[in-house]
Amino acid sequence: TGAGKSHTMTGPENGPEEEKGLLPRSFRHIFANIEDMSQSTRYLVRGSYLEIYNEELCDLFANPSNAPKLDLKDIGGGRGVACIGLS
Repeated sequence: TGAGKSHTMTGPENGPEEEKGLLPRSFRHIFANIEDMSQSTRYLVRGSYLEIYNEELCDLFANPSNAPKLDLKDIGGGRGVACIGLS
């Protein structure tokens, strides 16, 4: 639609560091902080990449040929909403 959503999320492919998008900057921040933490602690980082377009949910990390149908559910206990089936 030309609104700049992808540019905001990823930034230019070969652009300067200060023009990087939300995703690469977030990853860099997370891993820089892990690197600065105690070397005796092990970390597990997991991520998901969900697209919501025209009320359809799409797992952007899944193989499109066998991606499961996704659904949003209130998981209860005041914990909020989860996307069921997201990798």
